[in-house]
Amino acid sequence: SGATLNGDIANFNTGVYVNDDTEVTVTGDVTDNDNTGVEVVADATLTATGATISDNGAEGILVDSGGATVDVDQSTVENNGDTGAGIQLNAVADGNTHNITRTTFTDNAGFAVNADLTEEATENLTLRGNAFEGAQAVTSTQEVDATLNFFGDDNGPDASGGASVSDTVVYDPFLTESAESGADSSASVSDTESTKNFAHDIVISGNSVTSIGFPATPVSPLTGTASLADIVNLDRDGVRAYALIDGEFIGSGEDTTFQN
Repeated sequence: SGATLNGDIANFNTGVYVNDDTEVTVTGDVTDNDNTGVEVVADATLTATGATISDNGAEGILVDSGGATVDVDQSTVENNGDTGAGIQLNAVADGNTHNITRTTFTDNAGFAVNADLTEEATENLTLRGNAFEGAQAVTSTQEVDATLNFFGDDNGPDASGGASVSDTVVYDPFLTESAESGADSSASVSDTESTKNFAHDIVISGNSVTSIGFPATPVSPLTGTASLADIVNLDRDGVRAYALIDGEFIGSGEDTTFQN
């Protein structure tokens, strides 16, 4: 058995409370509730597609059961909590998948996604194609893969305008634009995997981290001198890009030659 909630759920203590091993799908708005927007305390399956989870007093979504399964896609999670996360995942267990994809996070009080999971469960969490706006993006108790997400700045989470991540979060390569910047909203997560609008952080000769965009030229040019051995060359689906040295574009493509 299961339930689909496609209307507006507002002005309750908790918007949606799932305490049974069932399937719950949210496609409407869960807003302005006193505490949590959606709370799962059973080994249930929660699906949020095209939903808006906003302006709730605590977490937007709180999953407090290790046996739960979560799939949040093409949704909006914003302005939730005084201190809580946009999505809080507690006690994530090995074997239960948690997919958070193509979702926009804006101005949640805590991190957009806060994941408390075991080392064995790290591969069960998928974060792809999301747009993180605000101060804090992702934190986790174990190392997790958060590559190919947009962190509020085309220079990534290390930029002054980027949404930060904890040291346990692998974010590189990252997207240089959000889906709202022109991507097809109907595109699949696999399309995110093959995007060419991404960037990579590199360090040359001990300089500060600099982002190189693909296929765009770097937003923050490299300075100083470097030999060919110092240049990091990424190749993704045949697209190559290099760096700016002393303000001069060195080149892009397989036929590029470097002058020391």
